[in-house]
Amino acid sequence: MANAKVHNYNFQRKGCYIVSQSNTGSDGVHRKRIQAKFAISGLGMLVAGTILGQDTATKEYFPHDPTANNGTEIASAILYDKVNVGDTKAVGEQTHAPVDLGDMAVHGEYLVFAKGTTPTQLSDAINSLTDKGFTIRNMADITVPA
Repeated sequence: MANAKVHNYNFQRKGCYIVSQSNTGSDGVHRKRIQAKFAISGLGMLVAGTILGQDTATKEYFPHDPTANNGTEIASAILYDKVNVGDTKAVGEQTHAPVDLGDMAVHGEYLVFAKGTTPTQLSDAINSLTDKGFTIRNMADITVPA
């Protein structure tokens, strides 16, 4: 994956990564977007396009962490709009934000992967998202923060 483009993630608008989406998902559900639970974790502002994993115990979403072993190591959703999981609330409280669960084509260059994601971990994340029904376009333009 080439590092051909650099985006200023501070200005990403909601849904900026979407190329097209199905009117009805593969499971018959109209659009696979839900209001997901996020734990307040002190991570600050997450931007649209952030790749997410879901904690298997709490069902809360966190930024995808390919080195974890709690479910968040599996790329399972994409954040539709920004969400502040920083210190505006007490750590451990929850907030909600819309996430996409699949059945859509997305621009790879607008996806936000975890800092330091290796090529193998990136490939695993892309495969996981593909299995969820995401079609990733412009994969050569995907960048991973060092």
